[in-house]
Amino acid sequence: MTIEERLTALENEVAHMRQDTQLPKLAKAIKEMEDAMAVVAYQHARLAANHKSAVEWLESHDKAMLEIRESQREAEARGKALDARIEKLVSAIGDLIRQQQSR
Repeated sequence: MTIEERLTALENEVAHMRQDTQLPKLAKAIKEMEDAMAVVAYQHARLAANHKSAVEWLESHDKAMLEIRESQREAEARGKALDARIEKLVSAIGDLIRQQQSR
């Protein structure tokens, strides 16, 4: 039985009680409602804490992902620069070999 269903049942029970003869039942119903409210308050507090933790983790994750993407862009740029240097070196070696063969 959900909390909402319990509260509805208790409210219905309270509505049908006569105050003079049903006072103990009314007190029990009030106590159960207070207990249910305490449970809801506790669950709400836990949910709020979990939400805050999830938001903090998500912000940290997003920041880390941005740093990773930036690092990948830098690595890609370094790789392209290295490829260009290697290409020039290979070309220069080829020119040197051709010059030595033509002598």
